[in-house]
Amino acid sequence: AMSDASEILNAIHVAGKTQLALVNDILDLSKIEAGKFHIDDAPFNLAVLLKEVEQIFSIRSRDSGLSFQVENNAGLKQQVWGDSKRVGQVLINLLGNSVKFTEEGGVKLSVWHDEAYLRFSVVDTVFSNLLNRQTVVLPVVLEERG
Repeated sequence: AMSDASEILNAIHVAGKTQLALVNDILDLSKIEAGKFHIDDAPFNLAVLLKEVEQIFSIRSRDSGLSFQVENNAGLKQQVWGDSKRVGQVLINLLGNSVKFTEEGGVKLSVWHDEAYLRFSVVDTVFSNLLNRQTVVLPVVLEERG
């Protein structure tokens, strides 16, 4: 029961961050219109980002009777460089739509890399087991910087 409570509290915390990201999306639109949009180039831990995304959508999926899986094939031990907020926003938008429109079965997020790109694929079952796949390529620097 204690681990369930801890999991729920953590999910609430992550969901709060998701709501903040949504507000930031709206603010970003006004920045784009004003020509002041900026993409960060900072180190972040991919595994932590994926864990946060998994916490959000595993609960949402379970509540909808769906399975949810994250398959991290990136194999990255070190931090990567890029804009973790934007990567998170893209994943939350893609996964949110997949969970919202999938009636049965499940949703799977796969992550891998080649050269300087992280690749994210969202696969879901839509309309009686027809697979729907969305793939996004996001530029990040995979090696450590000094």
